[in-house]
Amino acid sequence: MARGFRVLVCGVLIALFCISFSIGITASASYGYDAPRIIQVTLHGAYLYFDVPPENFSGRVMVPMRVIFEAIGANIAWNANTRTITATRGSTVVQTTIGSRIIRVNGVARAIDTAPVILDGRTLVPVRFISEAFGYTVRWNGTSKIVAISGGIRPAINVPSQIVGTWQFLSGRYIYYFGHGNEIIFFADGTVYSYYHDALGSLIATGNGRFAVRWQYPYHSDWLAATYSYTLTSNRLTITDIDGDRAVYIKR
Repeated sequence: MARGFRVLVCGVLIALFCISFSIGITASASYGYDAPRIIQVTLHGAYLYFDVPPENFSGRVMVPMRVIFEAIGANIAWNANTRTITATRGSTVVQTTIGSRIIRVNGVARAIDTAPVILDGRTLVPVRFISEAFGYTVRWNGTSKIVAISGGIRPAINVPSQIVGTWQFLSGRYIYYFGHGNEIIFFADGTVYSYYHDALGSLIATGNGRFAVRWQYPYHSDWLAATYSYTLTSNRLTITDIDGDRAVYIKR
């Protein structure tokens, strides 16, 4: 009887070991290094943060238009009737229409092989053609799946004097890189400091109630660029991230 019981226990243990080993293999295959890489985009070495991930359409990388335009300092206008996007930076005006393979740069038409699309409520544009229209160089690394944007003219940073100073969190939700319940400081030279993880950043584009920041954590080697919009009423600053979350700060 005792021998039979030991055999039964051994059998149960072996079964449990096989199950756990199988689960381990499945987990490794699902979450290990064999998982497909997502497409990432860098601007002057900083990873751009998107609310909708870049997509590959017929060999062309498409990215949410707001992030890419604001990160290079372009203002955006949307015509709902014609579904046309107009991006302006300095003397350069770029127009593209949803579903059209024609892009216009200062009124001159150019053919592109992938038309802008709307996905999950976001307008996606071909990153190469849009970036090159503003004078940037675009390189694609198929192994790491990284689109690297470099060169071009870096927009002049004019920090609105109203936001210069120290701001204390008042209410709202968690804002990416600004944290929750923390102070932020905007400096006149374009530097931004967030007490959230001691993150240090610099404005890379401003205008039309929006700004883009190049962030770095103190113990992280990679830089990341994120875009925000803001409104200023009296001494209250409301910051909204690209996910739509917002927080209110009051000037100290």
